[in-house]
This record gives sequence, C-alpha cells and structure tokens, in this order.
Amino acid sequence: MFGDFDVSSLKGTLPDQNALFSGTTKETSAWAGGARLGWLPSPQTMTYVNGGYTGARFSGTNMVTTANGTPFGLTTPATTFSGWFVGGGVETTFDFFGMLGKGWFWRNEYRYASYGNKTIANSTGGVPTFDIAFKPTVQTVTSQVVFKLN
Repeated sequence: MFGDFDVSSLKGTLPDQNALFSGTTKETSAWAGGARLGWLPSPQTMTYVNGGYTGARFSGTNMVTTANGTPFGLTTPATTFSGWFVGGGVETTFDFFGMLGKGWFWRNEYRYASYGNKTIANSTGGVPTFDIAFKPTVQTVTSQVVFKLN
C-alpha cells in the first residue's frame, strides 16, 4: 500500500466543442493511493505493477482561436477531478557501494491516470455561455531516489 502527492506543471490542450477555440490547461497537483504488487528477479531489484485511486487539480484556461491564437475572451474555471490509475516500474538498491548506507533506492515508473468526464462551464466575463466536456488522461514517467525507514 502507498500514497503520494505531486506538485506539477504538466501542460495540455483543452479543445472547445466547436473546434474554433482551445485553451492551455495545466495539471497543478495530483495525489494517489493504491497498492503495489512486485516480483524480485534479484535480491537488489524489484519489478512491480500498481494501481489505485487518484485525483488531480487542473488550472483554468483562457480560450484562443485555433486559426491564429488570438484571445477570444472565453475562460474555464480551475477544476478538480478524481479517477483511477495503473502503472508499473522497477526499483533497485542505490547505496553507492555502501557510502550512503542502507535504505536508499532508485525507482523508475510509468503511470496512466484516467480522471473520468466532467462538464465545465465556458464563460465570458463570468457569464456562462456553454459547457465543455473535459475528460483528462495523464501519462507520466518518473525517476526517483527514495529513502525508506526500515
């Protein structure tokens, strides 16, 4: 079992339903809770799969025209999503030949997160004009140095 929290700035495009406008959104933070199931091909290395529940916060957008990028005055609010994730990785001991001591590990992981579908308001001057169906998915590859208290 594990839990993690990430502060991020992952950018993506939020297209409008009529294809004339789009905006740039950012995943500003994400959290996850799940389980990891692994196999030890050697005493120093573990390969694993993981999965569980996740949530993320996405920034609001300022819509621009898709033809030339001119601001159009439409905006969407920041939104929080929840969903699921699945992934896998490899973790190995990382002790620089005993110089750092025991408890250090190097982890490399891939994760796919799906946050479901949510309807958000597209507004001008704070007045809702129409809705956008937003269904974010995020794929991440991370490399971490980890210290475990064991």
